Amino acid sequence: MRPTILLLTLITGMFYLIYATLEFYSWILSFTIPDYGGSWWGLFCQGDLGWFISLLAVGMILFSLTFKRLNDYKGFSCLLVGSFLGVVLLVMQLLVVAASFGDCAFLTLIGEEAEYNLAEGLLTPMVVGGILSTPLLAYTLNTLKKHRFNLSRL
Repeated sequence: MRPTILLLTLITGMFYLIYATLEFYSWILSFTIPDYGGSWWGLFCQGDLGWFISLLAVGMILFSLTFKRLNDYKGFSCLLVGSFLGVVLLVMQLLVVAASFGDCAFLTLIGEEAEYNLAEGLLTPMVVGGILSTPLLAYTLNTLKKHRFNLSRL
């Protein structure tokens, strides 16, 4: 199962790095093109520098597993921290989507006209990358539980 986990980690790390680059590019384009939408291959980039830094950090942590071994505690900690941060970004984006949806629902209840595009909130690199990171986090937590937090037996 370890080659599968390594392959999924590499795919997820490359996904984060590619979309971090596109997020940075969207951020630059948002200054030059006023009505820039920010959609790349069906995923919506918000053009936010904070998301760029977050995606870059997670991508670098997950992609650094290629230089470490999965048996080593350094490689395992890269997998644990990277997948945990990916899931945290997923939860943060879902909270943003829920708050935006609640805001539109509240405005509709008081009689104003409001609209919200749910696809733009859910088809972001943070959500898709978080979905890819969830099995990695489950694997690392299961491995830690199985070895009772003794990393020398990995």
